[in-house]
Amino acid sequence: MNPLKIVLFVICALNFASFFWSVFGVFTKTEKQDRIAYGALGLGSFATWSACLHGVWMSDLSVAQVLLALVIQIVSAGLFWWARSATKAKRLTIVFSEDTPKFLVNEGPYKWVRHPFYTSYMINYVGLALLTRMPFVIGAASFMTVVYLVAARREEKKFSHSPFQKDYQTYAARTGAFFPNPLRRKAS
Repeated sequence: MNPLKIVLFVICALNFASFFWSVFGVFTKTEKQDRIAYGALGLGSFATWSACLHGVWMSDLSVAQVLLALVIQIVSAGLFWWARSATKAKRLTIVFSEDTPKFLVNEGPYKWVRHPFYTSYMINYVGLALLTRMPFVIGAASFMTVVYLVAARREEKKFSHSPFQKDYQTYAARTGAFFPNPLRRKAS
């Protein structure tokens, strides 16, 4: 077994552990949640993590592919922890909560993208799916990408019914949803 592949497997597992920990250590739960969507997210996350770890372990990756996967994992983890540091003082509610936003975060990675946590997850899943090219990893990553796209749209809709509606519109006009948009930033 390639030692780099073992390092990749461990880093993937640590990333997934961070994502799991965030449910309890980063986000707050509310009394109102879409339990079906939240349950689908939990099952989908577990299936995706299992598929990705299995894919990394079982796939025949070259040294270059392993190195690329390590870069993807580091970028994903870096964005995740940067978003965590930006929200440490003001904890966001957990995905699919049906609350009204009480604040708007536009610091750290939120200065560049509106959904850095989801972006970090998608970079991780899609990157591993593309590298392993295993159908079940691709399927799991695709499912989770759709879940995060739906979650992001729902969260943006919550802002349209909040005291931060105008501030959010201005913020959304200058930032990309999942990836920085330099054209929008220059225009604002």
